Amino acid sequence: MKKLLFLFVLLLGSIGMSAFEVDGITYYVLTTSPDYTVEVTGYNADYEGDLVLNGTVSYNSKEYKVVRIANYSFQDCSKKITVNNLPYCTSIGKSAFSGCSSLTSIGDLSACTSIG
Repeated sequence: MKKLLFLFVLLLGSIGMSAFEVDGITYYVLTTSPDYTVEVTGYNADYEGDLVLNGTVSYNSKEYKVVRIANYSFQDCSKKITVNNLPYCTSIGKSAFSGCSSLTSIGDLSACTSIG
């Protein structure tokens, strides 16, 4: 399984796609021109701290707009999750927050046109 994961990561890197983690939340880069945009793909269960999802995330001196939350991103997460205003997020995937036992607050999602 580790070999398969390594090969997948290697393949993504070779075709210009990338993923990163900031404060326990994992992101997948969607675009880098003209805007920097990402999709939330999950969380790190080993991260020590609360998860806070904002409308933008900074990584490698770049500011990325969060435009999507993938299917099952936080499913069954027991960590405290705060979802702040997401002014660029147009889509929240199927069961993205299902089974979350500590989803504490959800901000403005008025830009979201697709849920589940």
